[in-house]
Amino acid sequence: MRNVLVKFFVLLLCVWGFGAEAEGADQNPYEYEIGDVSKWDGPHIPVGPQWFAVTYTDDDDDDTQWPATYGGALPENDIVPWSSERSMNTSADLLPNFSSIYLNDGHGGAIQSIGLIIKEGNGVLDLFCSNIAGHSMDVLANVPGYNVTNTTVPVQPSGNAWRLSFKANSPRSYGSRLGYLTFRQSDGSGYRQSINIPLIVANVSDSTAALRGSELYLDMTIFDDKNNPVTRKKFRWGVGADATRDLGTLVVIDRDQQAKYNLTAQITNRSGVRYLWQRYDIQPPIMPPSHWEYDLTPDLYGTLPRQIWFDPQSQIAPGLVTTYANISMDMTYGTRDLIQLYPFPQQASGALHSLRLTYRVVGGMSLYDSVDDPSWTVSAFRVENNFESPGNATEKEIAQHAKGGSSVVMPADDYPFEGVEYRYFGAEAFDSNSFIISADATGVANNPGEVALLPMRVRMRISRLDIAGRWNNVINAENGGNLAAALPNICTIWLYSQNTNELYANLFDALKNRGKKVEDCIQAFTYTENGQDYLYVDFMVLLADAESRNSGKTAFVQVVEHDTVQYIYIGDGNVDGEWTLGFFVTAETSGGGGGGGGDKTGGGSGCGVGWGIGMALLCLPLFLRTRKTPNYDDR
Repeated sequence: MRNVLVKFFVLLLCVWGFGAEAEGADQNPYEYEIGDVSKWDGPHIPVGPQWFAVTYTDDDDDDTQWPATYGGALPENDIVPWSSERSMNTSADLLPNFSSIYLNDGHGGAIQSIGLIIKEGNGVLDLFCSNIAGHSMDVLANVPGYNVTNTTVPVQPSGNAWRLSFKANSPRSYGSRLGYLTFRQSDGSGYRQSINIPLIVANVSDSTAALRGSELYLDMTIFDDKNNPVTRKKFRWGVGADATRDLGTLVVIDRDQQAKYNLTAQITNRSGVRYLWQRYDIQPPIMPPSHWEYDLTPDLYGTLPRQIWFDPQSQIAPGLVTTYANISMDMTYGTRDLIQLYPFPQQASGALHSLRLTYRVVGGMSLYDSVDDPSWTVSAFRVENNFESPGNATEKEIAQHAKGGSSVVMPADDYPFEGVEYRYFGAEAFDSNSFIISADATGVANNPGEVALLPMRVRMRISRLDIAGRWNNVINAENGGNLAAALPNICTIWLYSQNTNELYANLFDALKNRGKKVEDCIQAFTYTENGQDYLYVDFMVLLADAESRNSGKTAFVQVVEHDTVQYIYIGDGNVDGEWTLGFFVTAETSGGGGGGGGDKTGGGSGCGVGWGIGMALLCLPLFLRTRKTPNYDDR
């Protein structure tokens, strides 16, 4: 407790010091600083509603163009008189040569997109556009979910000015909408040319993230040193109370035990106040964001810039998604604290609530090798202490699940793991997620009572196209923090052992019948690769070249815990010097993961053993509908 209080006090000083530095920091002229939109209990004077334009630098001394953002404050409401000081000043040259819309004031670059940050569904944009060659000009705004009033304002010198008033149909629906600002020029003959500029209106609350509906939304993805996603967590935090979120257990399978993991965090802020990210384990603890993004779903981006750069003092800015990339993680074994989040700058009075991220690192595993496919990865490894750790299942207890077993033995360190390949399991199985493991176990178990054991981590990458009808359920479950628990309502993972009487087992039902929750043994998250969405499913397996100890059964499934990791312990059903086990995925078939293939009687016929393996495979579609094939030993 004393250590925690010391850290807390130091962090308060760090936040205060950073806030003081921010006031006098030099601002990059090409990066606009987004300030607080809302008035709140803090030392900074809020800027209020703001506009910004994403463009490119136009440096006469250098042909290279860099992304840039320029912006300013908006009028608080319609009552505030139109002012050139608060307007967005532009120029257009659409006639006779179709060109672009530019910012004036020497900025020069063509506007790529325009963002408005307003509060409680009401905002005003004052816009000025210079006359080019005497052509007449008008501007139209169209944003779904908003009523837009356009008023022409007479100004001097010559030019065109408008006041655009935005009123949301649902003012308390916080978030961003994509629309367009249309600039039109006409000549005397009636010829007209127009151009659409993407206009993103971000509606934020006139409050902190403690207000319901404007909580911070955090999307955390951990990557290994090969840039493969390890896990992903999504959750909301309302900043009204201290909170702790667990990123889970990171199982390090590394021959040299020197894993390097990185975290990428995306934080969506729909409140009117900036927030600050800082770490426990580095000095100074303040981290500048990597970049910012619009608060839009990827399918709406189109030609919008995917990455935007603002002044670092913008921090976790209102109305945007702030990204912190390549954050190195402490991979020392044990439980670790990672970050805290605070309002920026700290509140002048009242409680200062914080969010803590924790995770646990588990090691002691030496990789044999991995077999990769675009849709799955199987990594085999050796447990260094042979499962003899205090408080865990011993090797004797593990072995006793197998017929005649008294101890377990794993291959030597130089074991050449291979023998994982595609296998067709019928038309109802997802073709890309169907494979079988046939690994050599010869000479691993040489003494009576020894059970040849091959630890593995299995990863499946299930395409959104295979579960398209349930993808909204996937996203909703992930946003709710219970994706793994929802898997039985989304798909079914099957086990296949070709040398057994049972042939098939529903993995989810097997876990349920052993009193285990799916989320205790299986990890699930979504990830997008090359524009394609995937459901990642990971679990740890202990595959035994063994038979069940129970009469009338051959293959078996159990669950054992070692070093806080839940292993799914599977006997392949035949002691033949080979580890043999198949995996495949189908659409959800049980209405929630209960009954059928998981019943404890093991009864039914389906495409049972009397038909032979070949016929069983031919009638797999019928089996998946009737679900009467005997299950693996579950006693």
